[in-house]
Amino acid sequence: RGYQFPDLKGHWLDQTASKLHYLGVLPQTSLFRPKGSITRLECAVLIQNLYQLEDKPDLERPLDMPEDHLNLEAVRSVMGQGVFSVDDQKNFYPNRTLTRMELLAAVVRVSRF
Repeated sequence: RGYQFPDLKGHWLDQTASKLHYLGVLPQTSLFRPKGSITRLECAVLIQNLYQLEDKPDLERPLDMPEDHLNLEAVRSVMGQGVFSVDDQKNFYPNRTLTRMELLAAVVRVSRF
């Protein structure tokens, strides 16, 4: 059993989140924030962890992410699978919140793995 997120105690997602943490999909943070939003970067990390995607170091680094960014590997791995891309200026916008449509599109793209 994984980490027990204090803000999920008694929530229907409690055991699932705990198991996903145990499997290494969800990072241990102090709170899960079940009513919070998710950024492009957070989604990329979750997808990389869930599908154990490999880094694609041959892909050009998004210009808005430094070379030493902790999660650059996750971003390149999902870009390499076509889940996310950069814009014309080669920016990924890691801190931008996903819209419902963007999240649905990512789920559809991931379902092709």
